[in-house]
Amino acid sequence: MESGFPQLDVDLSDQLLIGAALLAPAFCDDLSTWRMTITRDGVVNQELSVAHHTEIYASVIVHLRSVIPHDLLAKIEAEARSMCFHQFDDDYHATCTDLQHTSITLNLDARSKRVTAYGPHALAHEGNSDMIGYCRLWDMLLDLAPYQGTDSHPAPEDQVLSRIRAIYGPW
Repeated sequence: MESGFPQLDVDLSDQLLIGAALLAPAFCDDLSTWRMTITRDGVVNQELSVAHHTEIYASVIVHLRSVIPHDLLAKIEAEARSMCFHQFDDDYHATCTDLQHTSITLNLDARSKRVTAYGPHALAHEGNSDMIGYCRLWDMLLDLAPYQGTDSHPAPEDQVLSRIRAIYGPW
């Protein structure tokens, strides 16, 4: 399934347990997108398309790899089962703009389920119980990612204004 973003969603084969993708980042300096898979034996593979607000490296794809312990995999599986992840809707959309677009795919109990979410943390903040669980799962997966991002906070307002002025000229 193509997301419409430069990075594809993750399709899982039988040997893959988990797939996660940052399809479009929120408004911040680090505009990198990525997708990650985790095998049933704990091998984490992440494919990163590097981008920064000042430069997009269109031809640069970085491949990262790590291994996680089986008890962490079991914890993720238990969390997904407890929140009934397989019963979630396929897509969730916040009404705000400039938010993350993410995707999680799980192969659990002989079922594969993909959930994409635009602004999952905003939806969770509004009280969407599915998105509260989704964000908990997303954060668990993000903790296992070899690359988690370089900038977790937006640029100071004066930098944002100077970038806008550079693009659009004087007000």
